[in-house]
Amino acid sequence: MKSITSDIVVVGTGIAGISAAIETVKANKNTILVSSGKFCSGASFYPGTWGLGMVVAEDEEDKKDFVDTIMDVGCGIPNEKLVTTLIENAESYIKDFMNLGIKFRRPIDGENVIPCFDKKPRKWYGFDFKTAKIAFSKLKEDKNLNILENTNLIKIIKDEKDSFSSAIFITDEGEYIQIFAKAIIIATGGFTNIYKYNLSTKDMALNAHIPAVEVGCKLINMEFIQFIPAYITPHYKTIFNERVFNYITLKNKNGESILKDNLPNFLNEKQVLKERSTHGPFTSRLNSKYVDINMFKEYLKSKEGIRFTYPKDILNIKDTLIFNYFKWLESKGALDDSEIIIIPFAHAANGGIDINEKAETSIKGIYSAGEVTGGVHGADRIGGLSTVNAMVFGKIAGKESVKYIDKKEIEEPNSKKDIEKYFIEENNLVKEVKNYDLEEKITYIRELMYNNASIIRKKKDVKEAIKIIENIESEFNIYNYLYNSQQSKKAFVLRNYIKMSKVVLNSILNRENSLGSHYIED
Repeated sequence: MKSITSDIVVVGTGIAGISAAIETVKANKNTILVSSGKFCSGASFYPGTWGLGMVVAEDEEDKKDFVDTIMDVGCGIPNEKLVTTLIENAESYIKDFMNLGIKFRRPIDGENVIPCFDKKPRKWYGFDFKTAKIAFSKLKEDKNLNILENTNLIKIIKDEKDSFSSAIFITDEGEYIQIFAKAIIIATGGFTNIYKYNLSTKDMALNAHIPAVEVGCKLINMEFIQFIPAYITPHYKTIFNERVFNYITLKNKNGESILKDNLPNFLNEKQVLKERSTHGPFTSRLNSKYVDINMFKEYLKSKEGIRFTYPKDILNIKDTLIFNYFKWLESKGALDDSEIIIIPFAHAANGGIDINEKAETSIKGIYSAGEVTGGVHGADRIGGLSTVNAMVFGKIAGKESVKYIDKKEIEEPNSKKDIEKYFIEENNLVKEVKNYDLEEKITYIRELMYNNASIIRKKKDVKEAIKIIENIESEFNIYNYLYNSQQSKKAFVLRNYIKMSKVVLNSILNRENSLGSHYIED
Protein backbone atom coordinates (compact mmCIF):
# COMPACT_ATOMS: atom_id res chain seq x y z
CA MET A 1 0.00 0.00 0.00
CA LYS A 2 1.39 3.37 -1.05
CA SER A 3 1.97 5.88 1.74
CA ILE A 4 2.26 9.68 1.82
CA THR A 5 2.95 12.15 4.63
CA SER A 6 1.62 15.67 5.08
CA ASP A 7 0.85 18.19 7.80
CA ILE A 8 -2.89 18.14 7.12
CA VAL A 9 -5.19 16.12 4.90
CA VAL A 10 -8.47 17.72 3.78
CA VAL A 11 -11.10 15.36 2.40
CA GLY A 12 -13.59 16.97 0.02
CA THR A 13 -13.34 19.71 -2.60
CA GLY A 14 -16.67 21.43 -2.19
CA ILE A 15 -17.00 24.78 -0.46
CA ALA A 16 -16.16 23.40 3.01
CA GLY A 17 -13.05 21.51 1.95
CA ILE A 18 -11.69 24.28 -0.25
CA SER A 19 -12.37 26.89 2.46
CA ALA A 20 -10.37 24.75 4.90
CA ALA A 21 -7.49 24.22 2.45
CA ILE A 22 -7.26 27.96 1.75
CA GLU A 23 -6.56 28.51 5.45
CA THR A 24 -4.05 25.66 5.85
CA VAL A 25 -1.90 26.60 2.86
CA LYS A 26 -2.09 30.28 3.86
CA ALA A 27 -0.43 29.19 7.12
CA ASN A 28 2.32 27.43 5.10
CA LYS A 29 1.21 23.96 6.12
CA ASN A 30 1.72 21.11 3.67
CA THR A 31 -1.80 20.04 2.74
CA ILE A 32 -3.16 17.13 0.75
CA LEU A 33 -6.60 17.91 -0.66
CA VAL A 34 -8.46 14.72 -1.57
CA SER A 35 -11.42 14.78 -3.95
CA SER A 36 -13.80 11.93 -4.64
CA GLY A 37 -14.22 13.39 -8.13
CA LYS A 38 -12.58 16.36 -9.78
CA PHE A 39 -11.48 19.52 -8.00
CA CYS A 40 -14.57 21.69 -7.28
CA SER A 41 -17.12 18.90 -7.11
CA GLY A 42 -19.96 17.50 -5.03
CA ALA A 43 -23.16 19.23 -3.95
CA SER A 44 -21.36 22.60 -3.70
CA PHE A 45 -21.13 22.58 -7.49
CA TYR A 46 -24.26 20.60 -8.31
CA PRO A 47 -24.84 20.84 -12.10
CA GLY A 48 -28.66 20.83 -11.84
CA THR A 49 -28.91 24.50 -10.84
CA TRP A 50 -27.28 27.88 -11.57
CA GLY A 51 -25.60 28.35 -8.20
CA LEU A 52 -26.40 28.48 -4.50
CA GLY A 53 -28.22 30.99 -2.36
CA MET A 54 -26.55 32.29 0.79
CA VAL A 55 -28.33 34.32 3.47
CA VAL A 56 -26.97 36.44 6.32
CA ALA A 57 -28.41 38.78 8.94
CA GLU A 58 -29.45 42.21 7.65
CA ASP A 59 -27.35 44.00 10.27
CA GLU A 60 -25.95 43.61 13.80
CA GLU A 61 -29.39 44.02 15.39
CA ASP A 62 -30.78 41.26 13.17
CA LYS A 63 -28.24 38.65 14.27
CA LYS A 64 -29.98 37.62 17.49
CA ASP A 65 -33.35 37.41 15.73
CA PHE A 66 -31.79 35.24 13.02
CA VAL A 67 -30.28 32.88 15.60
CA ASP A 68 -33.61 32.63 17.42
CA THR A 69 -35.43 31.94 14.16
CA ILE A 70 -32.98 29.19 13.17
CA MET A 71 -33.52 27.55 16.55
CA ASP A 72 -37.30 27.85 16.14
CA VAL A 73 -37.36 26.47 12.58
CA GLY A 74 -35.01 23.69 13.70
CA CYS A 75 -37.54 22.77 16.45
CA GLY A 76 -34.91 23.34 19.16
CA ILE A 77 -32.61 20.67 17.71
CA PRO A 78 -29.64 22.85 16.54
CA ASN A 79 -26.65 23.53 18.77
CA GLU A 80 -27.11 27.23 19.60
CA LYS A 81 -23.37 27.82 19.99
CA LEU A 82 -22.82 26.57 16.44
CA VAL A 83 -25.70 28.67 15.12
CA THR A 84 -24.32 31.80 16.80
CA THR A 85 -20.86 31.12 15.36
CA LEU A 86 -22.44 30.69 11.93
CA ILE A 87 -24.35 33.97 11.96
CA GLU A 88 -21.54 36.00 13.57
CA ASN A 89 -19.05 35.04 10.83
CA ALA A 90 -21.24 34.64 7.74
CA GLU A 91 -21.02 38.03 6.06
CA SER A 92 -17.35 38.69 6.76
CA TYR A 93 -16.46 35.30 5.27
CA ILE A 94 -18.55 36.06 2.18
CA LYS A 95 -16.46 39.21 1.79
CA ASP A 96 -13.33 37.02 1.99
CA PHE A 97 -14.77 35.01 -0.90
CA MET A 98 -15.36 38.24 -2.83
CA ASN A 99 -11.71 39.17 -2.29
CA LEU A 100 -10.76 35.90 -3.99
CA GLY A 101 -12.63 37.07 -7.09
CA ILE A 102 -15.93 35.23 -6.62
CA LYS A 103 -18.89 37.18 -7.97
CA PHE A 104 -22.15 37.07 -6.05
CA ARG A 105 -25.54 37.75 -7.58
CA ARG A 106 -27.71 40.25 -5.75
CA PRO A 107 -31.50 40.55 -5.52
CA ILE A 108 -33.32 42.28 -8.36
CA ASP A 109 -34.30 45.90 -7.56
CA GLY A 110 -32.13 45.69 -4.43
CA GLU A 111 -34.76 44.06 -2.23
CA ASN A 112 -33.87 41.42 0.32
CA VAL A 113 -35.27 37.90 0.08
CA ILE A 114 -37.39 35.94 2.54
CA PRO A 115 -35.59 32.56 2.68
CA CYS A 116 -37.61 29.36 2.80
CA PHE A 117 -39.02 28.67 6.30
CA ASP A 118 -38.05 32.18 7.42
CA LYS A 119 -40.49 34.85 8.64
CA LYS A 120 -38.80 38.00 7.30
CA PRO A 121 -36.33 39.18 4.65
CA ARG A 122 -32.60 38.58 5.10
CA LYS A 123 -29.63 39.75 3.11
CA TRP A 124 -29.22 37.40 0.12
CA TYR A 125 -26.13 36.54 -1.94
CA GLY A 126 -26.10 34.25 -4.96
CA PHE A 127 -22.95 32.08 -5.00
CA ASP A 128 -22.03 31.77 -8.68
CA PHE A 129 -20.42 28.49 -9.75
CA LYS A 130 -18.57 29.87 -12.76
CA THR A 131 -16.59 32.59 -11.01
CA ALA A 132 -16.08 30.42 -7.91
CA LYS A 133 -14.38 27.68 -9.94
CA ILE A 134 -12.06 30.25 -11.52
CA ALA A 135 -11.20 31.76 -8.13
CA PHE A 136 -10.72 28.43 -6.36
CA SER A 137 -8.57 27.03 -9.19
CA LYS A 138 -5.84 29.54 -8.27
CA LEU A 139 -5.33 27.41 -5.16
CA LYS A 140 -3.82 24.68 -7.35
CA GLU A 141 -0.76 26.86 -7.89
CA ASP A 142 0.12 26.96 -4.17
CA LYS A 143 3.38 25.15 -3.38
CA ASN A 144 1.94 23.82 -0.10
CA LEU A 145 -0.92 21.98 -1.80
CA ASN A 146 -1.10 18.53 -3.35
CA ILE A 147 -4.43 17.47 -4.87
CA LEU A 148 -5.56 13.86 -5.24
CA GLU A 149 -8.61 13.42 -7.46
CA ASN A 150 -10.97 10.44 -7.90
CA THR A 151 -9.96 9.13 -4.48
CA ASN A 152 -12.20 8.17 -1.54
CA LEU A 153 -11.74 7.83 2.22
CA ILE A 154 -12.43 4.32 3.56
CA LYS A 155 -10.66 4.13 6.94
CA ILE A 156 -9.40 6.46 9.69
CA ILE A 157 -6.75 5.28 12.16
CA LYS A 158 -5.90 6.58 15.63
CA ASP A 159 -2.55 6.48 17.43
CA GLU A 160 -1.85 5.17 20.95
CA LYS A 161 -3.01 8.48 22.42
CA ASP A 162 -6.43 8.10 20.79
CA SER A 163 -5.71 10.93 18.34
CA PHE A 164 -5.78 10.95 14.55
CA SER A 165 -2.81 9.21 12.99
CA SER A 166 -3.55 8.35 9.36
CA ALA A 167 -6.27 7.66 6.83
CA ILE A 168 -6.65 5.07 4.09
CA PHE A 169 -8.09 5.94 0.69
CA ILE A 170 -9.07 4.00 -2.42
CA THR A 171 -8.73 5.38 -5.95
CA ASP A 172 -11.17 4.73 -8.77
CA GLU A 173 -8.64 2.18 -10.08
CA GLY A 174 -8.68 0.23 -6.81
CA GLU A 175 -5.28 1.43 -5.52
CA TYR A 176 -4.94 1.98 -1.75
CA ILE A 177 -3.15 5.02 -0.34
CA GLN A 178 -2.37 5.64 3.33
CA ILE A 179 -1.84 9.27 4.27
CA PHE A 180 -0.03 9.98 7.54
CA ALA A 181 -0.75 13.47 8.83
CA LYS A 182 -1.08 15.49 12.03
CA ALA A 183 -4.75 16.29 11.40
CA ILE A 184 -7.60 15.50 9.06
CA ILE A 185 -10.50 17.73 8.00
CA ILE A 186 -13.56 15.79 6.84
CA ALA A 187 -15.68 17.76 4.37
CA THR A 188 -17.15 15.03 2.17
CA GLY A 189 -20.77 16.22 2.04
CA GLY A 190 -24.03 14.51 2.94
CA PHE A 191 -25.42 11.02 2.57
CA THR A 192 -28.47 11.47 0.34
CA ASN A 193 -26.89 9.08 -2.17
CA ILE A 194 -28.36 6.18 -0.17
CA TYR A 195 -31.75 7.06 -1.73
CA LYS A 196 -32.90 6.07 -5.21
CA TYR A 197 -33.88 9.64 -6.07
CA ASN A 198 -31.21 12.00 -4.78
CA LEU A 199 -29.44 15.20 -5.70
CA SER A 200 -25.95 13.93 -4.89
CA THR A 201 -23.38 13.63 -7.64
CA LYS A 202 -21.97 10.21 -8.58
CA ASP A 203 -18.61 10.92 -6.96
CA MET A 204 -20.29 11.21 -3.52
CA ALA A 205 -21.06 7.48 -3.17
CA LEU A 206 -18.40 6.99 -0.48
CA ASN A 207 -19.12 9.62 2.16
CA ALA A 208 -17.06 9.73 5.35
CA HIS A 209 -19.70 9.17 8.05
CA ILE A 210 -18.92 5.48 8.54
CA PRO A 211 -15.10 5.82 8.74
CA ALA A 212 -15.67 8.68 11.20
CA VAL A 213 -18.05 6.78 13.48
CA GLU A 214 -15.87 3.66 13.35
CA VAL A 215 -12.93 5.64 14.74
CA GLY A 216 -15.02 7.14 17.55
CA CYS A 217 -16.70 10.28 16.19
CA LYS A 218 -20.38 10.74 17.00
CA LEU A 219 -23.28 11.05 14.54
CA ILE A 220 -26.32 13.13 15.48
CA ASN A 221 -29.74 13.99 14.02
CA MET A 222 -29.43 11.49 11.16
CA GLU A 223 -33.22 11.20 10.76
CA PHE A 224 -33.50 14.79 9.50
CA ILE A 225 -33.10 14.74 5.73
CA GLN A 226 -34.47 17.35 3.38
CA PHE A 227 -36.46 16.26 0.33
CA ILE A 228 -37.24 18.73 -2.44
CA PRO A 229 -38.95 18.31 -5.81
CA ALA A 230 -36.75 17.84 -8.88
CA TYR A 231 -37.23 16.78 -12.49
CA ILE A 232 -37.68 13.22 -13.65
CA THR A 233 -38.18 14.50 -17.19
CA PRO A 234 -36.99 16.46 -19.04
CA HIS A 235 -33.45 17.16 -17.81
CA TYR A 236 -33.28 14.55 -15.02
CA LYS A 237 -32.31 15.85 -11.56
CA THR A 238 -32.80 19.52 -12.40
CA ILE A 239 -33.95 21.24 -9.20
CA PHE A 240 -37.53 22.53 -9.26
CA ASN A 241 -38.12 26.11 -8.08
CA GLU A 242 -40.66 25.96 -5.24
CA ARG A 243 -41.88 29.52 -5.85
CA VAL A 244 -43.64 28.19 -8.93
CA PHE A 245 -46.05 26.05 -6.86
CA ASN A 246 -48.14 29.22 -6.69
CA TYR A 247 -48.69 29.19 -10.47
CA ILE A 248 -49.24 25.51 -11.41
CA THR A 249 -51.58 22.55 -10.94
CA LEU A 250 -50.09 19.19 -9.97
CA LYS A 251 -51.59 16.32 -11.94
CA ASN A 252 -51.36 12.54 -12.18
CA LYS A 253 -50.84 10.66 -15.47
CA ASN A 254 -54.58 10.92 -16.19
CA GLY A 255 -54.48 14.72 -15.99
CA GLU A 256 -56.33 14.85 -12.65
CA SER A 257 -55.30 17.08 -9.77
CA ILE A 258 -53.55 15.06 -7.07
CA LEU A 259 -54.70 17.50 -4.37
CA LYS A 260 -58.31 18.37 -5.18
CA ASP A 261 -59.94 15.39 -3.43
CA ASN A 262 -57.06 14.48 -1.11
CA LEU A 263 -56.94 17.31 1.43
CA PRO A 264 -58.54 17.72 4.87
CA ASN A 265 -61.86 19.56 4.78
CA PHE A 266 -60.39 22.73 6.29
CA LEU A 267 -57.92 23.17 3.41
CA ASN A 268 -58.16 23.78 -0.31
CA GLU A 269 -55.72 23.28 -3.18
CA LYS A 270 -54.89 26.96 -3.60
CA GLN A 271 -54.08 27.38 0.11
CA VAL A 272 -51.63 24.51 0.37
CA LEU A 273 -49.87 25.36 -2.91
CA LYS A 274 -49.43 28.97 -1.83
CA GLU A 275 -47.89 27.90 1.46
CA ARG A 276 -45.79 25.26 -0.31
CA SER A 277 -44.36 27.97 -2.58
CA THR A 278 -42.60 29.56 0.41
CA HIS A 279 -40.15 26.71 1.04
CA GLY A 280 -38.15 24.20 -0.97
CA PRO A 281 -37.89 21.16 1.33
CA PHE A 282 -40.75 19.09 2.72
CA THR A 283 -41.73 19.71 6.35
CA SER A 284 -44.32 18.05 8.59
CA ARG A 285 -44.73 21.33 10.55
CA LEU A 286 -46.97 23.05 8.02
CA ASN A 287 -50.17 22.27 6.13
CA SER A 288 -48.10 22.39 2.95
CA LYS A 289 -47.00 18.87 3.92
CA TYR A 290 -50.05 17.53 2.08
CA VAL A 291 -48.47 18.53 -1.24
CA ASP A 292 -45.42 16.29 -0.72
CA ILE A 293 -47.41 13.51 0.96
CA ASN A 294 -49.79 13.30 -1.97
CA MET A 295 -46.94 13.50 -4.47
CA PHE A 296 -45.24 10.59 -2.73
CA LYS A 297 -48.44 8.53 -2.44
CA GLU A 298 -49.05 9.03 -6.15
CA TYR A 299 -45.52 7.83 -6.86
CA LEU A 300 -45.99 4.69 -4.71
CA LYS A 301 -49.24 3.95 -6.51
CA SER A 302 -48.15 4.59 -10.09
CA LYS A 303 -44.33 4.51 -9.90
CA GLU A 304 -44.48 7.72 -11.92
CA GLY A 305 -43.90 11.35 -11.07
CA ILE A 306 -46.26 14.33 -10.89
CA ARG A 307 -47.00 16.41 -14.00
CA PHE A 308 -47.44 20.12 -14.72
CA THR A 309 -46.60 22.82 -17.26
CA TYR A 310 -45.12 26.25 -16.58
CA PRO A 311 -47.24 29.36 -17.26
CA LYS A 312 -46.18 31.12 -20.48
CA ASP A 313 -45.41 34.42 -18.72
CA ILE A 314 -43.12 32.87 -16.10
CA LEU A 315 -40.19 35.19 -16.93
CA ASN A 316 -42.34 38.24 -16.24
CA ILE A 317 -42.93 37.31 -12.60
CA LYS A 318 -41.06 39.79 -10.40
CA ASP A 319 -39.28 37.51 -7.93
CA THR A 320 -35.49 37.29 -7.47
CA LEU A 321 -35.43 33.52 -7.01
CA ILE A 322 -37.81 32.82 -9.90
CA PHE A 323 -35.94 35.26 -12.17
CA ASN A 324 -32.47 33.76 -11.53
CA TYR A 325 -33.78 30.22 -11.87
CA PHE A 326 -35.62 30.69 -15.16
CA LYS A 327 -32.89 32.81 -16.70
CA TRP A 328 -30.55 29.92 -15.93
CA LEU A 329 -33.02 27.40 -17.44
CA GLU A 330 -33.32 29.59 -20.53
CA SER A 331 -29.53 29.78 -20.90
CA LYS A 332 -29.39 25.97 -20.82
CA GLY A 333 -32.07 25.68 -23.50
CA ALA A 334 -34.25 23.92 -20.95
CA LEU A 335 -37.16 26.36 -20.80
CA ASP A 336 -39.99 25.34 -23.13
CA ASP A 337 -43.68 24.43 -23.17
CA SER A 338 -43.15 20.71 -22.59
CA GLU A 339 -44.74 18.85 -19.71
CA ILE A 340 -42.55 18.61 -16.60
CA ILE A 341 -42.55 15.52 -14.36
CA ILE A 342 -41.26 15.93 -10.81
CA ILE A 343 -40.87 13.83 -7.68
CA PRO A 344 -39.36 14.47 -4.21
CA PHE A 345 -35.58 13.95 -4.26
CA ALA A 346 -33.30 13.54 -1.25
CA HIS A 347 -31.57 16.91 -1.26
CA ALA A 348 -29.57 17.51 1.91
CA ALA A 349 -28.79 15.99 5.28
CA ASN A 350 -29.39 18.12 8.36
CA GLY A 351 -27.54 15.66 10.60
CA GLY A 352 -24.06 14.18 10.55
CA ILE A 353 -20.77 14.21 12.45
CA ASP A 354 -21.09 16.03 15.78
CA ILE A 355 -18.77 19.07 16.00
CA ASN A 356 -18.25 22.02 18.33
CA GLU A 357 -17.83 25.69 17.43
CA LYS A 358 -14.16 25.04 16.58
CA ALA A 359 -15.17 22.34 14.06
CA GLU A 360 -13.60 19.74 16.38
CA THR A 361 -15.06 16.25 16.62
CA SER A 362 -14.83 14.02 19.69
CA ILE A 363 -11.46 12.67 18.46
CA LYS A 364 -8.37 14.87 18.69
CA GLY A 365 -6.94 15.81 15.31
CA ILE A 366 -10.20 15.13 13.45
CA TYR A 367 -12.09 18.21 12.26
CA SER A 368 -15.20 18.35 10.14
CA ALA A 369 -17.22 20.93 8.21
CA GLY A 370 -20.11 21.29 5.80
CA GLU A 371 -23.02 18.97 5.12
CA VAL A 372 -21.16 15.97 6.54
CA THR A 373 -21.65 17.51 10.01
CA GLY A 374 -24.62 17.77 12.35
CA GLY A 375 -25.60 20.36 14.95
CA VAL A 376 -25.79 23.55 12.88
CA HIS A 377 -29.18 22.61 11.42
CA GLY A 378 -32.17 21.00 13.07
CA ALA A 379 -35.42 19.32 12.11
CA ASP A 380 -35.82 21.95 9.36
CA ARG A 381 -33.24 24.34 7.90
CA ILE A 382 -33.71 27.89 6.64
CA GLY A 383 -32.87 28.17 2.95
CA GLY A 384 -29.39 29.47 2.10
CA LEU A 385 -27.70 28.34 5.30
CA SER A 386 -26.23 25.07 4.05
CA THR A 387 -23.77 26.93 1.81
CA VAL A 388 -23.02 29.43 4.56
CA ASN A 389 -22.40 26.53 6.96
CA ALA A 390 -19.88 24.96 4.58
CA MET A 391 -18.03 28.24 4.10
CA VAL A 392 -17.93 29.29 7.78
CA PHE A 393 -17.00 25.98 9.38
CA GLY A 394 -14.68 25.01 6.54
CA LYS A 395 -12.70 28.16 7.24
CA ILE A 396 -12.82 27.55 11.00
CA ALA A 397 -11.69 23.91 10.57
CA GLY A 398 -8.70 25.08 8.55
CA LYS A 399 -7.68 27.68 11.14
CA GLU A 400 -8.17 25.40 14.14
CA SER A 401 -6.31 22.47 12.58
CA VAL A 402 -3.32 24.74 11.98
CA LYS A 403 -3.26 25.64 15.69
CA TYR A 404 -3.52 21.97 16.67
CA ILE A 405 -0.71 20.61 14.51
CA ASP A 406 1.82 23.10 15.83
CA LYS A 407 1.89 20.93 18.97
CA LYS A 408 1.94 17.54 17.24
CA GLU A 409 4.38 15.34 15.33
CA ILE A 410 3.50 12.88 12.58
CA GLU A 411 3.64 9.47 14.22
CA GLU A 412 4.29 7.13 11.34
CA PRO A 413 4.57 3.52 12.62
CA ASN A 414 7.69 1.51 11.86
CA SER A 415 5.75 -1.36 10.34
CA LYS A 416 2.88 -0.59 8.01
CA LYS A 417 -0.04 -2.96 7.81
CA ASP A 418 -1.45 -4.42 4.63
CA ILE A 419 -4.97 -3.32 3.77
CA GLU A 420 -6.62 -6.58 4.87
CA LYS A 421 -5.36 -6.13 8.44
CA TYR A 422 -7.67 -3.13 8.83
CA PHE A 423 -10.73 -5.17 7.87
CA ILE A 424 -9.87 -8.56 9.40
CA GLU A 425 -12.59 -8.24 12.03
CA GLU A 426 -15.27 -8.07 9.36
CA ASN A 427 -13.95 -11.26 7.80
CA ASN A 428 -14.53 -13.05 11.10
CA LEU A 429 -18.12 -11.77 11.43
CA VAL A 430 -19.53 -13.21 8.21
CA LYS A 431 -20.53 -16.88 8.39
CA GLU A 432 -21.97 -17.50 4.93
CA VAL A 433 -20.65 -15.34 2.10
CA LYS A 434 -22.57 -14.83 -1.14
CA ASN A 435 -21.06 -13.46 -4.33
CA TYR A 436 -23.31 -10.47 -4.84
CA ASP A 437 -23.96 -8.52 -7.98
CA LEU A 438 -22.72 -5.36 -6.26
CA GLU A 439 -24.55 -2.87 -8.48
CA GLU A 440 -27.80 -4.79 -8.09
CA LYS A 441 -27.57 -4.71 -4.28
CA ILE A 442 -26.69 -1.01 -4.26
CA THR A 443 -29.72 -0.26 -6.44
CA TYR A 444 -31.93 -2.44 -4.23
CA ILE A 445 -30.88 -0.67 -1.01
CA ARG A 446 -31.42 2.77 -2.53
CA GLU A 447 -34.93 1.85 -3.66
CA LEU A 448 -35.68 0.30 -0.27
CA MET A 449 -34.60 3.50 1.47
CA TYR A 450 -36.61 5.72 -0.86
CA ASN A 451 -39.81 3.73 -0.47
CA ASN A 452 -39.60 3.34 3.31
CA ALA A 453 -37.52 6.18 4.74
CA SER A 454 -38.13 9.32 2.69
CA ILE A 455 -41.31 11.44 2.77
CA ILE A 456 -43.61 8.95 4.49
CA ARG A 457 -42.14 6.76 7.24
CA LYS A 458 -43.98 3.94 9.00
CA LYS A 459 -42.42 2.15 11.96
CA LYS A 460 -43.41 -1.29 10.71
CA ASP A 461 -41.88 -0.64 7.28
CA VAL A 462 -38.71 0.83 8.79
CA LYS A 463 -38.24 -2.21 11.04
CA GLU A 464 -38.71 -4.51 8.05
CA ALA A 465 -36.18 -2.51 6.04
CA ILE A 466 -33.63 -2.91 8.86
CA LYS A 467 -34.11 -6.68 8.80
CA ILE A 468 -33.61 -6.80 5.04
CA ILE A 469 -30.41 -4.76 5.20
CA GLU A 470 -29.07 -6.80 8.11
CA ASN A 471 -29.66 -9.93 6.03
CA ILE A 472 -27.65 -8.43 3.16
CA GLU A 473 -24.91 -7.48 5.62
CA SER A 474 -24.76 -11.00 7.05
CA GLU A 475 -23.88 -12.40 3.61
CA PHE A 476 -21.48 -9.67 2.46
CA ASN A 477 -17.75 -9.64 3.23
CA ILE A 478 -15.64 -6.67 2.15
CA TYR A 479 -12.56 -8.80 2.86
CA ASN A 480 -13.26 -10.84 -0.28
CA TYR A 481 -13.03 -7.79 -2.54
CA LEU A 482 -9.96 -6.02 -1.16
CA TYR A 483 -7.60 -7.16 -3.93
CA ASN A 484 -10.11 -7.19 -6.77
CA SER A 485 -9.25 -3.86 -8.37
CA GLN A 486 -12.24 -4.10 -10.73
CA GLN A 487 -14.74 -4.39 -7.89
CA SER A 488 -13.07 -3.16 -4.70
CA LYS A 489 -14.33 0.42 -4.82
CA LYS A 490 -17.89 -0.67 -5.65
CA ALA A 491 -17.70 -3.16 -2.77
CA PHE A 492 -16.80 -0.31 -0.41
CA VAL A 493 -19.77 1.65 -1.76
CA LEU A 494 -22.07 -1.28 -0.93
CA ARG A 495 -20.48 -1.57 2.52
CA ASN A 496 -21.09 2.14 3.03
CA TYR A 497 -24.74 1.93 1.91
CA ILE A 498 -25.40 -1.01 4.21
CA LYS A 499 -23.98 0.72 7.26
CA MET A 500 -25.35 4.20 6.48
CA SER A 501 -28.84 2.85 5.83
CA LYS A 502 -28.85 1.08 9.20
CA VAL A 503 -27.76 4.28 10.96
CA VAL A 504 -30.50 6.34 9.29
CA LEU A 505 -33.23 3.73 9.79
CA ASN A 506 -32.42 3.32 13.47
CA SER A 507 -32.37 7.11 13.93
CA ILE A 508 -35.84 7.22 12.36
CA LEU A 509 -37.10 4.59 14.79
CA ASN A 510 -35.63 6.43 17.75
CA ARG A 511 -37.52 9.63 16.85
CA GLU A 512 -41.06 8.45 17.62
CA ASN A 513 -42.98 11.61 16.70
CA SER A 514 -43.03 13.69 13.52
CA LEU A 515 -40.75 16.73 13.66
CA GLY A 516 -39.83 18.96 10.74
CA SER A 517 -38.44 16.92 7.86
CA HIS A 518 -39.11 13.70 9.82
CA TYR A 519 -42.68 12.50 9.21
CA ILE A 520 -43.96 9.35 10.91
CA GLU A 521 -47.36 8.37 9.54
CA ASP A 522 -48.19 5.81 12.24
